Amino acid sequence: MTDPADRRRFTRVRFEAPAELEGPEGSVPVEVEDLSMKGALLAVPPAWGRTADSDARYALTLKLSEQDVVRMEVKPAHLHGSVIGFRCERIDVDSLTLLRQLLEANSGDVELIHRELEQLVAPEE
Repeated sequence: MTDPADRRRFTRVRFEAPAELEGPEGSVPVEVEDLSMKGALLAVPPAWGRTADSDARYALTLKLSEQDVVRMEVKPAHLHGSVIGFRCERIDVDSLTLLRQLLEANSGDVELIHRELEQLVAPEE
């Protein structure tokens, strides 16, 4: 797992909501603490956090409404007890669109979120 002191390149917004995390250990309800274009900070059951595999990929499902669901494939990036930072490895276009709208509504800086989205989808040099 990476050092949590690494500088973040993406704005994180406080967004507390229930979600589901599915991985090698099975499926577990989690609480989203905050979100960014590149990941999420999740509160997980204490016993589950100790068994999280830093090399495994997990499926995070955040249900915003009956129709609106954000799904992303994530990997653990840093662990702080029962709170784990997950880095987004893959997200579909519909989920990314919903995530962008959610971040815009909660950040107060629409232009910053647009720049981060451009940075996220720009080819690496």
